Amino acid sequence: MATRLTSDAIDYLINACDGESSEEAPAACIGMVDDVLTFTPLYQVPRIFDETHQRPKKQWWMRLRPLARMLAQPSAAYAEEQWAE
Repeated sequence: MATRLTSDAIDYLINACDGESSEEAPAACIGMVDDVLTFTPLYQVPRIFDETHQRPKKQWWMRLRPLARMLAQPSAAYAEEQWAE
């Protein structure tokens, strides 16, 4: 993963130096967004980053919370076993 990030970052820098980049801002950070390698201009980082907690505002695992809540509930079989004792 680190090699892939480094390779894409170097390609981005080469394209920016050659003037082939269509990006407005030459300064960007690289990262995974929805399983896609993405370059984010630095002026957009405050919009997507929670400064207080030092993490992204939109966490990938937050979509899994309803599933985790459902799995945390005891099943009907569990309740029947509890009453049988």
